[in-house]
Amino acid sequence: MQSVSRSLQRMIERGTYAEKTYDRMVVWNNVIWPLILELGRPNFTLDEYRIRQYQYNRDHDLGVSNYRLSGGLKSLTSKHILRRELNKQKSKQSYSIHYRLIPYMRKRINLEYGLAVKEVSHFK
Repeated sequence: MQSVSRSLQRMIERGTYAEKTYDRMVVWNNVIWPLILELGRPNFTLDEYRIRQYQYNRDHDLGVSNYRLSGGLKSLTSKHILRRELNKQKSKQSYSIHYRLIPYMRKRINLEYGLAVKEVSHFK
């Protein structure tokens, strides 16, 4: 836990871009990808995400607020790793992973953020 806070401190010293990258990495590695593997499908609702986000915050006191985790979710959407599917009811909004990441989900591989970015970067 101390190494995580130390790496967070280094990211913050580097600037906003590094901090946003760290937020995306935390959200992907600790919230979204485990949720995708748990559900066994390439999409999830906003409610499912919020439950997983709450569990992560409760279990890990890493100084990452809900606001920053939500920012990480939005940032993953803007990086085209996730796609938001609009619905009139906010609680029914859903997100799906990029189609290039589905084989990793089917094989239940622990897909780190860096590899997810590399897989998606050429197919925006």
